[in-house]
Amino acid sequence: MKRTPAIEASLIYGIALVLAFVVFLVTSDLQRALGYSQGMAVLVLFPSWALWVGVGFFLRGKTKFGRFLGNLSVSAVVAIAAILIIQSLAGAVSAAQAKVFIGTFVYILTVYFFASLFAAAATQFWIFRKFDAKLKTGELPYLQSSSSQKTTKRAKRK
Repeated sequence: MKRTPAIEASLIYGIALVLAFVVFLVTSDLQRALGYSQGMAVLVLFPSWALWVGVGFFLRGKTKFGRFLGNLSVSAVVAIAAILIIQSLAGAVSAAQAKVFIGTFVYILTVYFFASLFAAAATQFWIFRKFDAKLKTGELPYLQSSSSQKTTKRAKRK
């Protein structure tokens, strides 16, 4: 799998969505978990994906720590901006409804932030770890083991 900003962003999107759905499912019922996950995917994760790709384009030559911090920064900015937008929209409803409205979205955005944090860490440090190791050594692991087996067989014959 070639490491591109779109692939990295898609992995973060997918992992964060699945992880958030599991968290929502554990803390509520299935119908509510599906609704929260769909809302989070459309309202928060898709704009984040576009920003992850854009930031990833500029961070292509950087280390995995730099790309991770870029992804984390996008997640933080999106979560904070969404909370500010939700708070400004809450003025259109009654005080009791606004409290529930804001509480629900703060919960969803908190889950979003931590799920995307875990997803970015998993993508940068776990999923692409073998790919980075191959680039450093210039060898593929399976070629190394098969060539070492061939040399030991030749050495035994002599």
